[in-house]
Amino acid sequence: MRRYSTGIYVFALAALLALALGSPSTAVLPKPDGPTTVNLAQGWFDDQLTWYIGTATNDIRFAQTGGMTLAPKLYSAIADGGAPAVYIVKNFQQGPVFSGSPSDITTSYTGLWRVYYITWTTGVRRPITNTDPEGLLNPTGLPTAGATIAATTVVVDYPILIVGRLGMAAPTFKIPQLISFNAKAKIKTAVLPCFKAFCQNYINKKVSKVCALITEASDSNVARLLGANYTLLLETGVGIPDTQEAWLFYPFGTSPPSQLPILQWCPTALSYRNSNVFYSPVMRGHLLTRTGASPSSIINNPTTVRLLLPPPIGTGKLTPVGFTALNVHVIALDVK
Repeated sequence: MRRYSTGIYVFALAALLALALGSPSTAVLPKPDGPTTVNLAQGWFDDQLTWYIGTATNDIRFAQTGGMTLAPKLYSAIADGGAPAVYIVKNFQQGPVFSGSPSDITTSYTGLWRVYYITWTTGVRRPITNTDPEGLLNPTGLPTAGATIAATTVVVDYPILIVGRLGMAAPTFKIPQLISFNAKAKIKTAVLPCFKAFCQNYINKKVSKVCALITEASDSNVARLLGANYTLLLETGVGIPDTQEAWLFYPFGTSPPSQLPILQWCPTALSYRNSNVFYSPVMRGHLLTRTGASPSSIINNPTTVRLLLPPPIGTGKLTPVGFTALNVHVIALDVK
């Protein structure tokens, strides 16, 4: 079953454009290219239902079973503090238990998580939902007896989109960019904006277009413009060598309308078969404006960008005007 489907819906276009089209003096991001429907998975945070998507992992078995893109570089998020704990119960059927959420600014959150396994060993197995039933001395609700908790080296990219029940009563939290969700179907879904970007094949250097979600940003203004989850921790939570670069242009001024963001690397496959070990969904996003580059030229690859950056790197025809770490999920390759 496909995790994602794309399409243009007339009712959503106004909302999508509003996400990126701030005033000309503040908007530094591309316009969304259309809405994308994603399948939601269900977990728990603070005794509340939590709805998330799974997009990438450093573990090939998780990638196989979860239909996620293999991204070995995510491993460094453990040592760098960018992957708080998510608890998965091995011998009781329930969703994962998150130790943080974008709905609670007092918790650590990046969209990345280190997997801990809980295994019930004695007594009656019970659900774990953060707060039930361990009491004040154990506010996470994790078992203190009758179970083992084992850390792993698995990191998963599970951005949280919604906290609370899907139904007549509104959820307690929704990612700001959320366009809509479907609570009636057996498989719950959400509609998010999708952004096209240029990406260069790491073997043959061919440039193509991809479609990507952007769910987290470390700059509060960029997060507001994108409708993304704001998380400052994303900026330092993954070591620079294990991130990748992305370049985004002013949508106003001298850039042509067809100028898209540029991603340094893209996966060769959106599965465990990805062979590009340089790919990472955690990207160091550089915001650029043209100060000498031709107004009509389309810049579509990292080599050209670097040649146009300020000295001593390049000629100074592109000027950096800001920075943000981003959690970017490539969900479609070779799009038109």
